[in-house]
Amino acid sequence: SVIQYLASKNINISLDASNPNLTPWQLIQGRVPGLSITRVGNNPNADFDVRMRGLSTINSDATPLIVIDGVAGMDINQLDPNDVASITVLKDAAAAAIYGTRAATGVVIFNTLKKGSVNGVTDISIGSYVGVDNYVLPNVRNLTANEYIARGGTDYGANTDWIEEVTETAISKAANASVGGAFGNAHFRASANWRSNQGIVEGVENERLNTRLSLGHSLVNGRLRVDASAAVNSSEYSDKASDVFTYAMIYNPTAPVYAYDRLAELGPYFQQDLYDFYNPIALRDQQLFGGKREDLLVSFRGEFDLFHNLTTSLVYTQN
Repeated sequence: SVIQYLASKNINISLDASNPNLTPWQLIQGRVPGLSITRVGNNPNADFDVRMRGLSTINSDATPLIVIDGVAGMDINQLDPNDVASITVLKDAAAAAIYGTRAATGVVIFNTLKKGSVNGVTDISIGSYVGVDNYVLPNVRNLTANEYIARGGTDYGANTDWIEEVTETAISKAANASVGGAFGNAHFRASANWRSNQGIVEGVENERLNTRLSLGHSLVNGRLRVDASAAVNSSEYSDKASDVFTYAMIYNPTAPVYAYDRLAELGPYFQQDLYDFYNPIALRDQQLFGGKREDLLVSFRGEFDLFHNLTTSLVYTQN
């Protein structure tokens, strides 16, 4: 597999597929000059901030146009990194000449695997991955209950480490399977990729299933090429308020997590009567953001070589 960067010169970089729990953006993160790919924190539901021209673009969307198998404007979440065959990055005039004004901030082209590696052989691949994440705050430490009291803080009688209370050990899992082959003028590939990612805040998680089927055939001595593909994607996520960590850093360490004296009013949580100063566990447990998405992408592509240097093509896509 290859990453290709096109501007004034070409640079080929091998894709690193050793970690199947990557996203497509992470495959090229830090590998292409002028392409900034960042994500603050480790929330599996957070989107990557992708800027083709670095951080110098002000007050405008610098996200490049995404093209998957020749179809422009696609959602990167419809593609699993295990299905990527090559990535091409277009910048400046090279992008505008092909895709027009939509490519003002560049283009990233993803081409998917469509067949086996050797003609006449069926390739079968199965893989799995498990990873563990923990929070790391090397330069930040909350006051203990005794330290807080010694500095004149109000004592509610408990000793609570709020960071420990709101976090958990996050487990990421992935499994993938594919089968593909090429026999004469025909080729095929089918794949299924499942991944589940947890955040370090309890209740933050993301589960995704990507399946893809590709079929192709060439006729007329290879001058006519026909490809068809279908992709079914399903994703479900749950998230928590982003302020959970903020309150965990500033909440009184002598306050207990639970208190039942105001059960009807506040539930089983301790809460001070202060504005914008909430029990982090109550905020985590009593707010839930989530959703589910399913989509089907069907595409057809036909190409015919009219002459040696002239090819006409027809593309149909339904999402």
